[in-house]
Amino acid sequence: MSARERLEGELLEVTYQADDGAWAVVRVAPIDEGAPVTVVGALGHLSPGVHLTLEGRWSNHARFGRRFNAETVLVQDPRTNAGLARYLSSGEVRGIGPKLAERLINHFGLETLRVLESAPERLTEVEGIGEKKRDEIIQHYDRDRRDREVAVMLRGYGLGAAVTRRVLAKYGDEAASILRGDPYRLAADIPGVAFKTADQIARVLGIAEDDPRRARAAVQWLLSEGESEGHCFLPEAELLRLD
Repeated sequence: MSARERLEGELLEVTYQADDGAWAVVRVAPIDEGAPVTVVGALGHLSPGVHLTLEGRWSNHARFGRRFNAETVLVQDPRTNAGLARYLSSGEVRGIGPKLAERLINHFGLETLRVLESAPERLTEVEGIGEKKRDEIIQHYDRDRRDREVAVMLRGYGLGAAVTRRVLAKYGDEAASILRGDPYRLAADIPGVAFKTADQIARVLGIAEDDPRRARAAVQWLLSEGESEGHCFLPEAELLRLD
């Protein structure tokens, strides 16, 4: 097995993704300005233009050639004007299409997202944006901020858009705080999230192996799996044997 390595660069495009977003093939432009490379992993539904820091291993596929298998993913805001244009034009911010994105970037450059976040009144400085259009953009941006924050968090943990929608529908405004406070709730509450996935998130958040929340969630998950297989109960010895 090849050694674990780090790859950093801009997401150019998603060339394929599974229906649930759990696995995808993407193209990434490395920061060293080398030729774009193919990356595979839990990258579904990421927006073109974002900056990625990936850790994983290189492999050679018999049909598709050399590619990077991402094991961990950190998603950050675009770091180039071209990346920012891809990001805004992808529909990540509702109300901003390709032409308006170009005008915003020509005026604000890489400060565009900061202006949207902290000083949206300045949007009227851009040609073609009056007060009505400005208010529309602000309304969309504020409404979507919560969803974006949770989506970025879940993408970083390798979860796709389908699961993200379920999390937001279930937890609403409390989604981010619930995820940080007890990620094991995902396994109990959200279809498509297994205990092992919730456990991986918990490890990233620094939750200890002997945390009572982990033990409780593991037992609940095993009992639920047993029930789905037709069991009415599981003896303690059987629970301890399962992993």
